[in-house]
Amino acid sequence: MTPSVFLGLGSNLGDRKAALERALLLLAGRGFHTSTRSSIYETEPVGGPPQEWFLNLVVGGETVLGAEALLDACLGVEEEMGRVRLVQDGPA
Repeated sequence: MTPSVFLGLGSNLGDRKAALERALLLLAGRGFHTSTRSSIYETEPVGGPPQEWFLNLVVGGETVLGAEALLDACLGVEEEMGRVRLVQDGPA
């Protein structure tokens, strides 16, 4: 089955790989079911304040959520994981 939704995830704080895995579990609990995923890549931050390098990946999956509800689910995962947006393009 071809994924209907693709999400890009990234983390540059603490145990970055564990953060990505936890985000996927929390997204599953909110109705996003991962069916495929990319490799994990380490990338240099672009813009924003000086900060650590990111681990990034892309996941494809299915959901019954509409676009706004999926965005709310993603922002809810960020909030549950403790993300505070203090500056644009800041640490995640």
